[in-house]
Amino acid sequence: MYAGQSVKRVDAFDKVTGRTRYTDDLCDRRAYIARVLHSTIANGKVISIDTSEAEKVPGVVKILTCFDLKEKHYYPTAGHPWSTDPSHQDVADRLMLTERVRFYGDDIAAVVAEDEVAAAQALRLIHVEYEEYPFVLDVQKAMEDGAPLLHEEFPNNILKHTQIRIGNYEEAIKEPGLIKVEGWYETPVVQHCHIENFICFAEAEGNRINITSSTQIPHIVRRVVGQALGRIVKPYIGGGFGNKQDILYEPLNAYLSVVCGGRCVCLETTREECISQTRVRHAVIGKTKALYTTDGRLLARTLDGYANKGAYASHGHAIAASVATVYKDLYNDAYGCRADMTTVFTNSASAGAMRAYGVPQAVFLADCQIDDICHREGFDPLKFRMDNCVPPGFVASNGITYYSYSLKECMKRGAEFIHWDEKRKEYANQSGPVRRGVGMSFFMYKVGVHPISLETSSARMILNQDGSIQVELSAT
Repeated sequence: MYAGQSVKRVDAFDKVTGRTRYTDDLCDRRAYIARVLHSTIANGKVISIDTSEAEKVPGVVKILTCFDLKEKHYYPTAGHPWSTDPSHQDVADRLMLTERVRFYGDDIAAVVAEDEVAAAQALRLIHVEYEEYPFVLDVQKAMEDGAPLLHEEFPNNILKHTQIRIGNYEEAIKEPGLIKVEGWYETPVVQHCHIENFICFAEAEGNRINITSSTQIPHIVRRVVGQALGRIVKPYIGGGFGNKQDILYEPLNAYLSVVCGGRCVCLETTREECISQTRVRHAVIGKTKALYTTDGRLLARTLDGYANKGAYASHGHAIAASVATVYKDLYNDAYGCRADMTTVFTNSASAGAMRAYGVPQAVFLADCQIDDICHREGFDPLKFRMDNCVPPGFVASNGITYYSYSLKECMKRGAEFIHWDEKRKEYANQSGPVRRGVGMSFFMYKVGVHPISLETSSARMILNQDGSIQVELSAT
């Protein structure tokens, strides 16, 4: 009955009027406040932590250090479905608190207090002694022999490498009128900066711990936090964009509640912590090569790219593999394409999921390459893309066939809307420090993180006695 009609969201009115209750609104005002002590070195080891002065602060309830965790239970943080196939399981490399520091800001201790003032004062009075190691922030230097090693099980700091190859791009060198262009391109670190900082609170309910969290992945948080934690409540979320598609501080928060006798403990990150201690978008650097003809026919392309993983695996190699997949699928190479991506650990903030999951990096690398070709040869960027975009019937890297494909129509309508041809002529010959121009790029988003991860989904529909239908699904 609603097909073809605009339907209001059921939560729309409450959200625009401010009546919606988010995680912080649901927390008991009497809850203890938890704050995390972060390392002040980028790579090394905690030798000792002196909490004696901090414990004297009025209102301090409990101080927990990395040395208080006698059993080292490592866990993964990525929001991926669980697989019984070890090759598809996420890397379990995180501890709630760690003495082995791998980036500036690693979590080494936590304070629980009656209020924020006491917690902040206690943090400032904790004295830490470190054994400091050399650090590395550049992905290419991190892969060199002798570079500081972050994880013993990953030689040369390489988490994983993927090569996606289609066709025989070497055959393109036999084409007459062949032109080759090479270039390096890079994308920076980006942070999500959602309005609501990460926040969660935990408290005991009988022999279970309830966690209420600002998360995008409630079911996966429940699995990762552990068997002893009974359930997780996911209220409305004030923005996530992928950052809350990771397990962040829920395990530590739950444990702090346990050591405080089951009392409600609230752990909220500051904006600074949210930027540096949660997740960022992968910075990617890549060398590209393209072979094309004088009449603007794209013959072959290659990519050798490196993704900055940061200190911990988080979503692992999935984003880098996505970059390789999208780079290959973005244009139709007459002979073929090779895309190599390597994920590399460095002593910097951990990179994880962010909107479009590797696609912006791939599009930037591919389309900068195309624009450089057009600029160098004087090709019209619109016509070059119209002539070289993938056609209907194209088979993508994940085996999906593009049976319907409206990209050319989209480009055509966009060009008409902004008066592409007229403005190209108008802006053709300009001088001076201020000039005008028109440009274009196109974007594609595929389904699935081939060939790294599994994608699963389920829903349940219940027919009620009054004839209505209740739909249950775990999508956030």
